[in-house]
Amino acid sequence: MGDGFTKSLPLDWLAPELPLMAASPHQWLFLSKRPDRQRQFAERHELPRNVWCGTSITTVQDQRLRHLMRTRAAIKFVSYEPVWGPVDWRPWFERGLNWLIVGGESGTGYRDRERASSRSGGPCNSARRRRSPCS
Repeated sequence: MGDGFTKSLPLDWLAPELPLMAASPHQWLFLSKRPDRQRQFAERHELPRNVWCGTSITTVQDQRLRHLMRTRAAIKFVSYEPVWGPVDWRPWFERGLNWLIVGGESGTGYRDRERASSRSGGPCNSARRRRSPCS
């Protein structure tokens, strides 16, 4: 697994695979730290409905989120990790965000986050109110 929109790859390298993805019964998740390139790709090539676009962020002020929200995709999702504090996701769901993935830190020296702060009392509340998935 890698970032298919890295600058070391030509922007259109995935285009020949789109018909195969469209014919597939699977959901294809394009998770990228370069949603600006992902957006450019989606402007040049119509994405099948089973190709979902997402980005990972640590704050809603991250420009990656703005690029994602301007991407033409049937489903847009965010991987928000690590969760540093409370965020009201309602405005983003109202603008077309479909799915929120939340997580904590890992590895040596990680800061423990209580499950309640990142799930029941945190970002997932906004998603649940909109009946949007949060994992």
